[in-house]
Amino acid sequence: APTPIVSVHGAALVAASSHLMLHGSCFLGRAGRTQFSLDHTLSPAHRHPVALVSVLRGLAFIRAAYGVERCLLFGDSAGGNLVSMAAAMLSNRGLLEELARRTGEPLLEFKYPAVERVALLYGFLDSEAPLEGASWGVSLGFRCVLDCYAPRGVDSDMPYAFLALRDGIATFPPTLLLAGEADPIFPSTYA
Repeated sequence: APTPIVSVHGAALVAASSHLMLHGSCFLGRAGRTQFSLDHTLSPAHRHPVALVSVLRGLAFIRAAYGVERCLLFGDSAGGNLVSMAAAMLSNRGLLEELARRTGEPLLEFKYPAVERVALLYGFLDSEAPLEGASWGVSLGFRCVLDCYAPRGVDSDMPYAFLALRDGIATFPPTLLLAGEADPIFPSTYA
């Protein structure tokens, strides 16, 4: 049987749900693929790492309730950042241990499906990337989203973007990253 797909929706970490985003992945069901679509908590009511913990708990639930032992993770935009961070945590135990320690969540007690592959559609959030060339509206909107999502207080130094984890990643599943040649929102990406 084909490996089940677990997808996490995008929408800037502040909006939407898997129900609203279902149209973007219903082709998988029509092709006979098993797909689980996870919702996550939204910012600003729930700052990082709450959404990441939601995704990890969802993966543990899928393993416990449905017996899924391996999966492919798919994330769209903000969901791509979440699944890439989840894959990094599950592939590098030290990162998961640190997240469990900082959140007090029993993440080390759960059994998770093995992540065979990751597929991302505009999936890496890079909080260090310049907004050079972006319109004032895009720049303001992007900074607002990051401000809503970024951790505060004692957790303000916790990495909330996949690329911020790079020093702790020794292994990572094979990954397909789908992105345009030039992002119309960020002119700095034009070739």
